[in-house]
Amino acid sequence: MLISIDPGYTSGTCIADRGDRLSGNFTVTACIAIEWANRFFYYDTILAHGKAITAIIVEDFKLTRDPKKLRTQYKSRMPSSQVIGIVEAAAYAAGIFERVIYQQPADKFNVRIPPADQPIVGLIDHNQDAYRHMRYYVQRTRINI
Repeated sequence: MLISIDPGYTSGTCIADRGDRLSGNFTVTACIAIEWANRFFYYDTILAHGKAITAIIVEDFKLTRDPKKLRTQYKSRMPSSQVIGIVEAAAYAAGIFERVIYQQPADKFNVRIPPADQPIVGLIDHNQDAYRHMRYYVQRTRINI
């Protein structure tokens, strides 16, 4: 099982089964937006499925000097950072902390969503970003075999 997360007040989440590692295939089983009120979904899911999870791919959110990004975070409690903390705590509690993989936000722009996966990914930007992070991870790990 692979899980990828675009953390935030609404977190995009993609869950997939890894196919043949050599081919870089994977099958998406769900793409869901997790609202802030349900953020502990990650803790519960990671604890329940810990040993079956081969990787948890997380966009490595960092506050930048970009004025637009600064304005969106002004007076916030930094929900992206809090979601990342929940994921890390859950992975640690499940004994799989080393399976947390951090990706730069720009990595998602290196891949596209194939038309065959578009219906399950849907139109929510956060889910599309989570899917792209997963696709990037799968392609990179296939290359590095």
